[in-house]
Amino acid sequence: MTEPATTADLPAIRALLGEAYADDPLSVWIFADARTRKDACAAWFALFAEQYVSGAQATVVRESDEIVAVALWRLPEDPPLSSGGTPSIAGLLAALVGAERAGEVGAGLHAIGALRVSEPHTYLNFLAVAADRRRRGLGRLVLEPLFIESARKGLPVVLETTNPANHAFYEALGFAETGRVGVGADGPLVRALRLA
Repeated sequence: MTEPATTADLPAIRALLGEAYADDPLSVWIFADARTRKDACAAWFALFAEQYVSGAQATVVRESDEIVAVALWRLPEDPPLSSGGTPSIAGLLAALVGAERAGEVGAGLHAIGALRVSEPHTYLNFLAVAADRRRRGLGRLVLEPLFIESARKGLPVVLETTNPANHAFYEALGFAETGRVGVGADGPLVRALRLA
């Protein structure tokens, strides 16, 4: 069953994001050390998760009281994500990869802005399913509240992905590519997808 996430869910969400994104091409590009990448992803993405749980949209699927899927998404009227506070998103990234590399990452990620749409939309920022529970419909299930709310408001759903392993999943849901851009000089290709 899908339900809204609470602040009590944040440790489990952080762990799930770290696990799910450790092999994502963007994470591999940002966090070069494979030995610490899962922890780095969990720490950095946790800052985003905190903001989604407290001010935007965060849905989870539980099985036997364990969070096995999470979606973090935004509606147009949700408050903007903040880069302030301690640790800040930029500050934690610099602590994890060093100030120089953080600058390179920030410049590379800036290119993704060219893919963003200006019309009102629902934005899916993160989707994660536990590795041992994939291919069982949990990704689709955790997205149901997003799809219902977007349809109710007449909004398209947009996202970006760097993981080719996810393309078939999103295409099966009806998403179509609207653009692509490379991140940095040696970073991954980012595909923008839209579901009308």
